[in-house]
Amino acid sequence: MYSKERPFDRSGFASLDDLDALPWQHIYSKLENYQQRFLDNEDKFRSPSYIWPSAPLQKWSRVWEYPYVAYHVDRWQATNLLTKNLSIVDLGSGVTFFPLWLASEGYQVSAVDNDPIGIRDYPLACSALNVPQENLKFHLSDANNLPFDDNSVDCVFSISVLEHIPKPHSVIDEIFRVLKPNGLFILTIDVSLDGVHEITSGPFLDLQEALVRHFSPVFPESCVHPMRILTTLNSPFPYLFSKLDPIRSFARIIRRYARGMPTDCPRRLACYGFVGYPREA
Repeated sequence: MYSKERPFDRSGFASLDDLDALPWQHIYSKLENYQQRFLDNEDKFRSPSYIWPSAPLQKWSRVWEYPYVAYHVDRWQATNLLTKNLSIVDLGSGVTFFPLWLASEGYQVSAVDNDPIGIRDYPLACSALNVPQENLKFHLSDANNLPFDDNSVDCVFSISVLEHIPKPHSVIDEIFRVLKPNGLFILTIDVSLDGVHEITSGPFLDLQEALVRHFSPVFPESCVHPMRILTTLNSPFPYLFSKLDPIRSFARIIRRYARGMPTDCPRRLACYGFVGYPREA
């Protein structure tokens, strides 16, 4: 059952009601402050060729996804009385504030991405933000061949990545391989509601089957009223655009257009979250 006191204690679709709940507001504010530090120092590490949003926290579903992941990482660490010296993999990290924030909190973070820009930018970002270099390592890799041994990682999370991979169920297999038996997997993805974009209802159900095959959900699925589901047609616009730099945003759109990439946000997407422990092999 949905609880405004603990809105993230579930798997399922993101709700607009989550953005009114105190836990979301507290986490979002903390992440927003750190992202601002990241942006204030961006000129010290940002490669000119970087084309993805440097302020992703305000990119529509990210206002929910980042707090959802942050909440579950901290909850898992606190509930299990674990030290923060935990190995955490950010699968499909790009170069954003979030791995740096986790590393600044004391976690041992591995940022994994197939964009080599992270090789240069992450060490410089660590220096600019006073994050211990040993707390954040970048790995140039694709999601189907993670550079980690079997049963070697405490936690893996992936934020809006698997919907862009042709066979996401194979990535689920790989995540299961590298996680420790008592590890944690946190997934957020965008799901197409109109059949136009990458993960539609059929592939989404296949992905859910792969998740349940390998992972035991920490929380049951929670239903959200259709009118309250967070979608691109029903977005929290004050959160999305209040902090964006319009000049930087316009320049980013021009760069994306020049590379033949989409310049706007898809219209009909919803955001789904899942939290699970590995099942016994």
